[in-house]
Amino acid sequence: MTRLHARSTLAPSLTELLTYCRPHGSATEQAFVDRYLMTLPGATVDPHGNVHVTVGTPDILWSCHTDTVHRDAGRQRVSTDGTWIQLAADSPRNCLGADDTAGVYLCLHMIAAGRSGHYIFHRGEERGGIGSTALAKHTPWLLDGHRFAIALDRAGTRDIVTHQCGQRCCSDVFADSLSAALAPTFTHDDAYTGTDGVYTDTHEYRHLIPECTNLSVGYAQAHSARERVNVTHVHRLLTALTRLRVDDLVCARSVDDPDPLPVPRGGTDQDWWYPAQLFRYSVT
Repeated sequence: MTRLHARSTLAPSLTELLTYCRPHGSATEQAFVDRYLMTLPGATVDPHGNVHVTVGTPDILWSCHTDTVHRDAGRQRVSTDGTWIQLAADSPRNCLGADDTAGVYLCLHMIAAGRSGHYIFHRGEERGGIGSTALAKHTPWLLDGHRFAIALDRAGTRDIVTHQCGQRCCSDVFADSLSAALAPTFTHDDAYTGTDGVYTDTHEYRHLIPECTNLSVGYAQAHSARERVNVTHVHRLLTALTRLRVDDLVCARSVDDPDPLPVPRGGTDQDWWYPAQLFRYSVT
Protein backbone atom coordinates (compact mmCIF):
# COMPACT_ATOMS: atom_id res chain seq x y z
CA MET A 1 0.00 0.00 0.00
CA THR A 2 1.03 3.62 -0.46
CA ARG A 3 1.89 5.46 2.74
CA LEU A 4 0.65 9.02 2.95
CA HIS A 5 2.93 11.68 4.34
CA ALA A 6 0.57 14.22 5.81
CA ARG A 7 -0.25 16.05 8.98
CA SER A 8 -2.82 15.10 11.58
CA THR A 9 -6.05 17.06 11.97
CA LEU A 10 -8.62 17.39 14.71
CA ALA A 11 -11.66 15.18 14.18
CA PRO A 12 -14.42 17.22 12.46
CA SER A 13 -18.04 17.64 13.51
CA LEU A 14 -20.76 15.42 12.08
CA THR A 15 -22.58 18.49 10.76
CA GLU A 16 -19.47 19.54 8.82
CA LEU A 17 -18.99 16.10 7.27
CA LEU A 18 -22.64 15.95 6.18
CA THR A 19 -22.24 19.00 3.95
CA TYR A 20 -20.35 16.85 1.40
CA CYS A 21 -22.42 15.10 -1.31
CA ARG A 22 -20.23 12.17 -2.35
CA PRO A 23 -21.38 9.93 -5.23
CA HIS A 24 -18.82 7.19 -5.82
CA GLY A 25 -15.84 8.45 -7.81
CA SER A 26 -16.94 12.07 -7.70
CA ALA A 27 -14.65 15.06 -7.20
CA THR A 28 -16.46 15.85 -3.94
CA GLU A 29 -15.82 12.36 -2.58
CA GLN A 30 -12.13 12.72 -3.44
CA ALA A 31 -11.99 16.17 -1.82
CA PHE A 32 -13.58 14.66 1.30
CA VAL A 33 -11.03 11.82 1.34
CA ASP A 34 -8.14 14.23 0.78
CA ARG A 35 -9.23 16.56 3.56
CA TYR A 36 -10.34 14.18 6.30
CA LEU A 37 -8.65 10.83 5.63
CA MET A 38 -5.36 11.48 3.92
CA THR A 39 -4.43 13.80 6.76
CA LEU A 40 -4.72 11.02 9.35
CA PRO A 41 -1.39 9.93 10.83
CA GLY A 42 -0.13 6.67 9.33
CA ALA A 43 -2.87 6.49 6.69
CA THR A 44 -2.30 4.20 3.70
CA VAL A 45 -4.19 3.59 0.48
CA ASP A 46 -4.53 0.09 -0.97
CA PRO A 47 -4.61 -0.62 -4.73
CA HIS A 48 -8.42 -0.43 -4.68
CA GLY A 49 -8.68 3.08 -3.21
CA ASN A 50 -9.65 2.07 0.34
CA VAL A 51 -7.94 4.11 3.05
CA HIS A 52 -6.43 2.22 6.00
CA VAL A 53 -5.39 3.45 9.43
CA THR A 54 -4.04 1.17 12.16
CA VAL A 55 -4.07 2.13 15.82
CA GLY A 56 -2.23 -0.15 18.24
CA THR A 57 -1.84 -3.87 17.46
CA PRO A 58 -5.45 -4.79 16.74
CA ASP A 59 -7.28 -7.99 15.88
CA ILE A 60 -10.45 -6.01 15.16
CA LEU A 61 -11.49 -4.24 11.97
CA TRP A 62 -13.65 -1.10 12.05
CA SER A 63 -15.39 -0.54 8.71
CA CYS A 64 -17.19 2.40 7.09
CA HIS A 65 -17.54 3.81 3.56
CA THR A 66 -16.91 7.20 2.00
CA ASP A 67 -19.50 7.29 -0.80
CA THR A 68 -23.13 8.36 -0.51
CA VAL A 69 -26.18 7.92 -2.76
CA HIS A 70 -26.43 11.57 -3.73
CA ARG A 71 -27.40 11.98 -7.37
CA ASP A 72 -25.07 14.96 -7.79
CA ALA A 73 -21.74 15.89 -6.24
CA GLY A 74 -21.14 19.18 -4.44
CA ARG A 75 -21.99 20.66 -1.07
CA GLN A 76 -25.29 20.98 0.77
CA ARG A 77 -26.79 22.77 3.75
CA VAL A 78 -27.98 20.83 6.77
CA SER A 79 -29.81 21.84 9.94
CA THR A 80 -30.08 20.48 13.47
CA ASP A 81 -32.35 20.87 16.47
CA GLY A 82 -29.64 19.55 18.78
CA THR A 83 -30.88 15.95 18.62
CA TRP A 84 -31.42 15.30 14.91
CA ILE A 85 -29.52 16.48 11.85
CA GLN A 86 -31.41 16.65 8.57
CA LEU A 87 -31.31 18.49 5.26
CA ALA A 88 -31.97 22.20 5.48
CA ALA A 89 -35.53 23.11 4.47
CA ASP A 90 -34.37 24.79 1.25
CA SER A 91 -32.01 21.98 0.20
CA PRO A 92 -32.69 20.45 -3.23
CA ARG A 93 -30.67 17.30 -2.45
CA ASN A 94 -32.11 13.79 -2.60
CA CYS A 95 -30.60 12.55 0.68
CA LEU A 96 -28.67 13.62 3.76
CA GLY A 97 -25.88 11.05 3.38
CA ALA A 98 -25.76 9.92 7.00
CA ASP A 99 -25.33 6.50 5.38
CA ASP A 100 -22.44 6.29 5.91
CA THR A 101 -21.18 9.69 7.08
CA ALA A 102 -22.17 8.67 10.61
CA GLY A 103 -19.81 5.69 10.37
CA VAL A 104 -16.98 7.85 8.99
CA TYR A 105 -17.51 10.31 11.85
CA LEU A 106 -17.33 7.52 14.43
CA CYS A 107 -14.14 6.10 12.93
CA LEU A 108 -12.46 9.50 12.79
CA HIS A 109 -13.23 10.19 16.43
CA MET A 110 -12.27 6.69 17.56
CA ILE A 111 -8.90 7.18 15.85
CA ALA A 112 -8.51 10.57 17.53
CA ALA A 113 -9.30 8.93 20.88
CA GLY A 114 -6.68 6.21 20.33
CA ARG A 115 -9.23 3.38 20.07
CA SER A 116 -7.21 0.33 18.99
CA GLY A 117 -8.19 -1.17 15.65
CA HIS A 118 -7.61 -1.48 11.93
CA TYR A 119 -9.84 1.12 10.29
CA ILE A 120 -10.88 0.82 6.64
CA PHE A 121 -12.67 3.64 4.88
CA HIS A 122 -14.12 1.72 1.93
CA ARG A 123 -14.83 3.05 -1.54
CA GLY A 124 -17.92 2.23 -3.59
CA GLU A 125 -20.04 0.44 -0.99
CA GLU A 126 -23.19 2.01 -2.44
CA ARG A 127 -22.24 0.56 -5.85
CA GLY A 128 -22.09 -3.00 -4.51
CA GLY A 129 -19.02 -3.04 -2.30
CA ILE A 130 -16.48 -2.19 -4.99
CA GLY A 131 -13.56 -1.52 -2.65
CA SER A 132 -14.20 -4.36 -0.22
CA THR A 133 -14.85 -6.90 -2.98
CA ALA A 134 -11.55 -6.03 -4.66
CA LEU A 135 -9.68 -6.12 -1.36
CA ALA A 136 -11.04 -9.56 -0.45
CA LYS A 137 -10.27 -10.95 -3.91
CA HIS A 138 -6.88 -9.42 -4.69
CA THR A 139 -5.23 -8.43 -1.38
CA PRO A 140 -6.80 -10.64 1.33
CA TRP A 141 -3.58 -10.67 3.35
CA LEU A 142 -4.37 -7.12 4.43
CA LEU A 143 -6.94 -8.69 6.76
CA ASP A 144 -4.64 -11.33 8.27
CA GLY A 145 -4.92 -11.77 12.03
CA HIS A 146 -8.36 -10.22 12.44
CA ARG A 147 -11.03 -12.10 14.39
CA PHE A 148 -13.72 -9.40 14.30
CA ALA A 149 -14.96 -6.98 11.62
CA ILE A 150 -17.49 -4.41 12.79
CA ALA A 151 -19.05 -2.15 10.17
CA LEU A 152 -20.50 1.12 11.44
CA ASP A 153 -23.09 1.40 8.69
CA ARG A 154 -26.49 0.13 9.84
CA ALA A 155 -29.68 2.18 10.10
CA GLY A 156 -31.49 2.39 13.41
CA THR A 157 -30.18 2.30 16.96
CA ARG A 158 -30.27 -1.32 18.16
CA ASP A 159 -29.07 -3.77 15.51
CA ILE A 160 -26.13 -6.14 15.53
CA VAL A 161 -26.40 -7.77 12.10
CA THR A 162 -25.76 -11.52 12.04
CA HIS A 163 -26.78 -12.27 8.43
CA GLN A 164 -26.17 -10.33 5.22
CA CYS A 165 -27.52 -11.29 1.78
CA GLY A 166 -29.12 -14.29 3.47
CA GLN A 167 -25.74 -15.57 4.63
CA ARG A 168 -24.48 -15.89 8.20
CA CYS A 169 -21.59 -13.49 8.75
CA CYS A 170 -21.24 -13.72 12.53
CA SER A 171 -22.32 -16.08 15.27
CA ASP A 172 -25.15 -15.43 17.70
CA VAL A 173 -22.61 -15.98 20.50
CA PHE A 174 -20.51 -13.10 19.17
CA ALA A 175 -23.60 -10.88 18.76
CA ASP A 176 -24.57 -11.58 22.37
CA SER A 177 -21.05 -10.79 23.59
CA LEU A 178 -21.01 -7.51 21.64
CA SER A 179 -24.40 -6.58 23.09
CA ALA A 180 -23.05 -7.29 26.59
CA ALA A 181 -19.91 -5.27 25.88
CA LEU A 182 -22.09 -2.29 24.89
CA ALA A 183 -24.40 -2.75 27.89
CA PRO A 184 -22.67 -0.22 30.18
CA THR A 185 -23.97 2.43 27.74
CA PHE A 186 -26.98 0.73 26.14
CA THR A 187 -29.16 -1.23 28.55
CA HIS A 188 -32.72 -2.55 28.84
CA ASP A 189 -35.03 -0.89 26.29
CA ASP A 190 -32.22 0.50 24.15
CA ALA A 191 -29.92 -2.55 24.23
CA TYR A 192 -28.35 -3.77 21.00
CA THR A 193 -29.58 -7.18 19.77
CA GLY A 194 -28.81 -9.57 16.91
CA THR A 195 -30.88 -9.37 13.73
CA ASP A 196 -30.75 -10.02 9.98
CA GLY A 197 -29.44 -7.28 7.72
CA VAL A 198 -29.08 -6.50 4.03
CA TYR A 199 -25.52 -5.74 2.96
CA THR A 200 -22.40 -3.78 3.74
CA ASP A 201 -18.66 -4.21 3.12
CA THR A 202 -18.05 -6.73 5.92
CA HIS A 203 -20.14 -9.25 3.97
CA GLU A 204 -17.17 -9.57 1.61
CA TYR A 205 -14.88 -10.61 4.47
CA ARG A 206 -16.96 -13.44 5.94
CA HIS A 207 -14.61 -16.08 4.44
CA LEU A 208 -11.53 -14.24 5.78
CA ILE A 209 -12.62 -12.99 9.22
CA PRO A 210 -14.71 -15.24 11.51
CA GLU A 211 -17.04 -12.66 13.04
CA CYS A 212 -18.31 -9.98 10.63
CA THR A 213 -21.19 -7.69 11.54
CA ASN A 214 -22.83 -4.33 10.93
CA LEU A 215 -23.82 -2.07 13.82
CA SER A 216 -26.64 0.51 13.93
CA VAL A 217 -25.25 4.05 14.02
CA GLY A 218 -28.41 6.14 14.47
CA TYR A 219 -29.66 7.24 11.06
CA ALA A 220 -33.18 6.76 9.71
CA GLN A 221 -35.01 6.91 6.34
CA ALA A 222 -31.77 6.39 4.45
CA HIS A 223 -31.39 7.23 0.78
CA SER A 224 -34.26 9.74 0.87
CA ALA A 225 -34.72 13.47 1.33
CA ARG A 226 -36.27 12.65 4.73
CA GLU A 227 -33.06 11.02 5.95
CA ARG A 228 -31.90 12.16 9.37
CA VAL A 229 -29.41 11.10 12.03
CA ASN A 230 -29.74 11.12 15.81
CA VAL A 231 -26.72 12.99 17.16
CA THR A 232 -27.40 11.88 20.73
CA HIS A 233 -27.22 8.22 19.71
CA VAL A 234 -24.07 8.74 17.65
CA HIS A 235 -22.29 10.30 20.62
CA ARG A 236 -23.47 7.59 23.01
CA LEU A 237 -22.24 4.94 20.59
CA LEU A 238 -18.89 6.72 20.26
CA THR A 239 -18.50 6.58 24.04
CA ALA A 240 -19.42 2.89 24.10
CA LEU A 241 -17.04 1.94 21.29
CA THR A 242 -14.17 3.93 22.71
CA ARG A 243 -14.54 2.06 26.01
CA LEU A 244 -15.28 -1.37 24.51
CA ARG A 245 -12.95 -4.18 25.64
CA VAL A 246 -12.10 -6.46 22.73
CA ASP A 247 -11.23 -9.19 25.24
CA ASP A 248 -14.94 -9.30 26.13
CA LEU A 249 -15.91 -10.31 22.59
CA VAL A 250 -16.32 -14.01 21.82
CA CYS A 251 -15.14 -15.52 18.54
CA ALA A 252 -17.31 -18.62 17.93
CA ARG A 253 -17.68 -18.79 14.14
CA SER A 254 -15.17 -20.33 11.74
CA VAL A 255 -14.49 -18.96 8.27
CA ASP A 256 -14.94 -22.56 7.12
CA ASP A 257 -18.54 -22.74 8.33
CA PRO A 258 -21.07 -23.63 5.59
CA ASP A 259 -21.78 -20.55 3.49
CA PRO A 260 -24.52 -21.28 0.90
CA LEU A 261 -25.25 -18.75 -1.80
CA PRO A 262 -28.47 -16.83 -1.23
CA VAL A 263 -31.41 -17.19 -3.57
CA PRO A 264 -31.95 -13.95 -5.55
CA ARG A 265 -35.28 -12.24 -5.08
CA GLY A 266 -37.04 -9.52 -7.02
CA GLY A 267 -39.71 -6.90 -6.74
CA THR A 268 -38.65 -3.87 -4.69
CA ASP A 269 -35.67 -1.58 -4.27
CA GLN A 270 -34.90 -3.29 -0.96
CA ASP A 271 -34.31 -6.64 -2.66
CA TRP A 272 -30.76 -7.82 -3.19
CA TRP A 273 -29.13 -9.66 -6.03
CA TYR A 274 -25.94 -11.70 -5.78
CA PRO A 275 -23.09 -11.26 -6.70
CA ALA A 276 -22.31 -7.84 -5.26
CA GLN A 277 -21.79 -6.22 -8.67
CA LEU A 278 -25.53 -6.68 -9.34
CA PHE A 279 -26.57 -5.47 -5.93
CA ARG A 280 -29.64 -3.21 -5.50
CA TYR A 281 -30.95 -1.98 -2.19
CA SER A 282 -32.31 1.04 -0.39
CA VAL A 283 -31.35 0.45 3.23
CA THR A 284 -27.96 -0.73 4.49
